[in-house]
Amino acid sequence: MKHPITFARETKIRPALSVVFNQLLYKLREMSYDITALSLGEAFFELPFYGFEKIDIESGFHYSDSRGVAVLRHKISELYKKSYSGTFDANSQIIITPGSKIAIYMAMLNVLQKGDKVAIFEPAWVSYREQLELCEAKYQFIPLVGETSPEIHINEDIRLVILNNPNNPAGYNMPKEVLERILQRCINIGAYLLVDEAYSDFVDEKNFSSALSLGSSIENLIIVNSLSKNLGMSGWRIGYIISSKNFIDSLLRIQQNLITCTPTLLQLYVAKYLDDLIEITKPQIAEVVRKRRRVMNHLEKLGIETMGGDSTFYIFLNVNSLGVKTNVVLYCLNLLLNFDICVVPGLAYGLSTENYIRISVGTESEERIIESITTMQLAAKDLPTKEQIIELMKRLDLGEFDWDLWCPSL
Repeated sequence: MKHPITFARETKIRPALSVVFNQLLYKLREMSYDITALSLGEAFFELPFYGFEKIDIESGFHYSDSRGVAVLRHKISELYKKSYSGTFDANSQIIITPGSKIAIYMAMLNVLQKGDKVAIFEPAWVSYREQLELCEAKYQFIPLVGETSPEIHINEDIRLVILNNPNNPAGYNMPKEVLERILQRCINIGAYLLVDEAYSDFVDEKNFSSALSLGSSIENLIIVNSLSKNLGMSGWRIGYIISSKNFIDSLLRIQQNLITCTPTLLQLYVAKYLDDLIEITKPQIAEVVRKRRRVMNHLEKLGIETMGGDSTFYIFLNVNSLGVKTNVVLYCLNLLLNFDICVVPGLAYGLSTENYIRISVGTESEERIIESITTMQLAAKDLPTKEQIIELMKRLDLGEFDWDLWCPSL
């Protein structure tokens, strides 16, 4: 008897909604549509290419240490000490990973057993929930923005707490004293605190506090960061994890069996030119953060509500204040297909964020962003039906959208 063709995880794991919309964006651009991309999770910088002439190309053709190229690990150690007032052992307390996304998943695999309970601060990055589903863990969302004592929501049976700081999508930058209380709560109950610091450089007036700077024991702490994200080189996929020696030694087994190592040549390139790249991107990052502030001021003048925040290149915008009273995913599809603007529905970021959209100021000019905000208000006035959107997607040959998954009420 033949086994039916099924996929064990497909019923639980939803696609990342941000990626779903960006794939539609790419398809429309291939058809020569001029789409304003307010959905991309990266900032576009002007970066030079230094070439590979000064890199050990022969070594770059081969595997490297699964922990990461030694010189790059030491460079990151120096960076944390200089920029974030945090210290760790570059030989034993860091591992370089191909991007921070797989780093987060491997960290989860390293600490969670089936049925373990996890607390996620909300709004939450799009893939935490799905990665936890893959780990067969149980999870709960904890409110973050506006909470003065979020640590009181962390129950004693929690095994792992996940915090994105600075926060994607809200741009919230957690005060040091609140971060300290959360970490202390985790220490008291024996839980791990995983802090995703992928936007550590996109901060206003350098007021970011790394969890590594708190001075507490690193035994309960897992820090994930993205070198390529902060350098505007997202496609290079270079992330890293900082934690205790015991944690990293255990994680190394997972990396060796899943990945072996992060691409050697890219590690060597970034290690060689890291200081130069930081100097080039630093003023561009500062300008992106200032641009975010100016767009926020514009939204405030228009009476459009956001979750506030002063960091990252994202703004989390309440669409009710635009006049949207229906399903936000339908509104976002209308915005993309009829008005050539791509944003990400807030439903991707938690249970209580369905009335929001995430817009990014990292890839488009300020003029196009401001124009788009005006268009967003116009697009809210006369929404098409679900059937009209389906027909339009068919005409454009964009495939099908999983309405039951994202819009069960429609």
